[in-house]
Amino acid sequence: MASRGLGGLALLALLAGGSPGAAALAASSGPGGAELEQAAGRLAGAVTAQGEAQRGADSWALERDALRDEIRREGETLAWLEAALVRRQDYIARREAVVAGLRDSARELAALERGLEPVLDAVLVRLEELVAADLAFLPRERAERLEMLRETLGDYGLAPGEKLRRFLEALQVEAGYGALVEAWDEAVDLEGARVQGRVLRLGRAAALFLSRDGARAARLVPGAPGWEPLGASEARTLAEALEMHDHRRAFELLALPVGPARLEAPAPGQAPESAPEQGGVRP
Repeated sequence: MASRGLGGLALLALLAGGSPGAAALAASSGPGGAELEQAAGRLAGAVTAQGEAQRGADSWALERDALRDEIRREGETLAWLEAALVRRQDYIARREAVVAGLRDSARELAALERGLEPVLDAVLVRLEELVAADLAFLPRERAERLEMLRETLGDYGLAPGEKLRRFLEALQVEAGYGALVEAWDEAVDLEGARVQGRVLRLGRAAALFLSRDGARAARLVPGAPGWEPLGASEARTLAEALEMHDHRRAFELLALPVGPARLEAPAPGQAPESAPEQGGVRP
């Protein structure tokens, strides 16, 4: 009986180990061999099922880890895309604000352009009046500038900004005449003759002429087209002023004929009108 129990234990051990001789050993163990064979079959099936279950669990663990990694990567991608979307929306909002500002500026500019040409028309009329009432120096240059401004206003293909720029340049040049002292050689019509000499211009205050021999002098009168003759004393003073301008004489104060036109002598019994100003001018 003891030997039979030991044989049963050995049979179970062999079945647990999955030995190929388990069935033969069970058959030789006696009347209970069929039950042992069935038990061994069930045990072998359980061991096989357990192995398959373990392999399935291992496979699922690998797949689970791979899915977790993929979920993590997809989450990072989603977070990046959401941040990029926020940045893009902010950029679009700022661009839309810029576009709206540009549209407002365009509307304001269009309104300014519509009102610009009437203003430039008025400026041209005022500038023409100023030149006509001013000393008649550089007549050709100033007349050409006024003609250019007239053509500018009539050019409908020219941008309003360019028209404004040309007008501002012309006004700047005219304004600069008032602060400039200059001298140049010129031939002028004086008392019916063409006389060579030099012109000394003191801003807009005076334009004076001295003949080449220094014997004759004249001046321009505001609003008058020609030269008004001056006396011998004015000619000598003007010669000294030109020498100062050319740095051939030390600077000093001189009384030059600066002021309104010389008036005719009053009729007998009539009060004399004011004499022309004599300005102390340092060229």
